[in-house]
Amino acid sequence: MVTLRKLVLILAILGVSGVCLAACGASEAANSTPAPTNTPTLQPSPTSTKEPTFTPTATNTPTPLPTNTPAPTQTHTATPTPEPTATPTQLAPSPDDVILVKDGNFSFWAVPGFLTDVRGSQAGIFSADDEILLFMIANPADTENTLEEILANFVEAAGADMDELIAGEPYPYLIDDKAGLAVDVTGALFGDDLEGRIAVVSPDETRVFVAFGFAVNDRWEDEGSEMFEAVLQSVSFSTDDAATDSTDIQANPDFLLPLPTEKPASEWNGIPIMPQAIAGEGDSKSYAFTVEATAVEVQSFYEKELGKLGWSLLGAGEGDTGVVLLIFQKGTEVASVSILTVNPSTLYVFLVK
Repeated sequence: MVTLRKLVLILAILGVSGVCLAACGASEAANSTPAPTNTPTLQPSPTSTKEPTFTPTATNTPTPLPTNTPAPTQTHTATPTPEPTATPTQLAPSPDDVILVKDGNFSFWAVPGFLTDVRGSQAGIFSADDEILLFMIANPADTENTLEEILANFVEAAGADMDELIAGEPYPYLIDDKAGLAVDVTGALFGDDLEGRIAVVSPDETRVFVAFGFAVNDRWEDEGSEMFEAVLQSVSFSTDDAATDSTDIQANPDFLLPLPTEKPASEWNGIPIMPQAIAGEGDSKSYAFTVEATAVEVQSFYEKELGKLGWSLLGAGEGDTGVVLLIFQKGTEVASVSILTVNPSTLYVFLVK
């Protein structure tokens, strides 16, 4: 199963994390710093309590007996015992741990037991097993595009990068008392079924805020959606100086993705692995390895080695986060090589075929 943290990587690599920029036509304003807004300070949202429910089984009414038949001996009907309903895991965020995303100019409450990672104007919240995810990003926006268009473009871009993504009808959604839109989605990625929700709102005329939450293994209804709603209702678009600096609370400050620890393979699905690889790990759908090299060296290696195997380079580019993406094609097959920086001397290479 592909982890949801890898899903964030895939979406970010292929442009979904920046789709609000493209959808809003705001690429020229990407380097501007959003101005603080005088919105109400963070307020806790009410927490709902789910009580076990039980509907008793109806007792059958006895059929009247003929008058000449002796009355049967009276017996007592046993009252069925209600079965307790399983209580979902409580995922309420903590108002004592407010996380400030400085570059995005928003804050939210941390969720106990979940990993939190903040980078630039983005924030991710992950369950320890990577089966529940919430990702939030704030970027400059162009007022020429409506929220409906931004949401539709986001769903379209995300769906293009997944095996399947089916969206329901958009509905009104409030974040920090700002009117926005949300849509529930179902989909599949690398054969794994997932459910989730996407929400979008404009905190002011200069910004757009997008949040998407996903869960696999049927964990959305009772856990994922509860966490999504609780965190989104804790979001504040004001800059509270009392909030915790994100650099002090990153659960994984060195790198967003778990680094591979196994011995690297020499090749994966017919794609060679660089001989200098330090460690590697993967499955039938993707493979990741770390290597001490430069991005230029990695790109040169794959252009040369895949070229020998009949692959052609369709395109190469670098995203806003510094991720370098190479797309290769061979007949009807497509493969991608993504290059991310772990530290000044080490790169993380992610292969998908």
